[in-house]
Amino acid sequence: MLISLQNVCKEYQLGEVTTTALKDVNLEVKKGEFVVVLGPSGSGKSTLLHVSGGLDQVSDGKIIVNGSEITKMKSSQLTNFRRKELGFIFQQYHLMPNMTVFENVEVGARLSRCPLDVQKVLKEVMLDEMLHHFPYQLSGGQQQRVAIARAIAKNPSILFCDEPTGALDEETGKLVLEVLQRVNEEFQTTIILITHNLGIAQMADKVIKMKSGMVVEVMQNPHKVRASEVSWA
Repeated sequence: MLISLQNVCKEYQLGEVTTTALKDVNLEVKKGEFVVVLGPSGSGKSTLLHVSGGLDQVSDGKIIVNGSEITKMKSSQLTNFRRKELGFIFQQYHLMPNMTVFENVEVGARLSRCPLDVQKVLKEVMLDEMLHHFPYQLSGGQQQRVAIARAIAKNPSILFCDEPTGALDEETGKLVLEVLQRVNEEFQTTIILITHNLGIAQMADKVIKMKSGMVVEVMQNPHKVRASEVSWA
């Protein structure tokens, strides 16, 4: 398994109040899978992404990613592991405003010992004719695709996507999903995408449903659809 979560719990302490974000989560993700995590606000799906990607520590349990137990790593080790192995895409694009499209993606490539070719990646995300544009010259969907290209250029084992279409309209959102689908198929990149949009689950290999910090259902999708065919919600 590429990712294994074993009896994972996560609690947050604010004064005398303890909030349980994850409760006894057991989960496995195979290499090359496109996984969609569904759940309402407060269900724990963002926390699941953060602990699986080493962005946050667990309160209890074990997480193994690509053969390494990240729950035993120190902060400096985690930083190095994320740089080498993982890619992240968030709802906010976090692009460098004074850098071109090519330069923004090149930043991601420089973090890796075995990066992908920047121009090839930009062609995959359909931005190869905008190499010299700056972020302010791009639409929201185009900026999100630059963020995807930057994450992919470092050639990560796993790409974590936190509501990547949350701020986009249907047409633009489907274009971004199409890019992610192509990245998954072209580079065999494992993708874990969290969303509240039920329709996006139609394009996943595996669907994980969460409620109140627990995984309530895990199912394989027998009939995946193309991103363009997703029922938008």
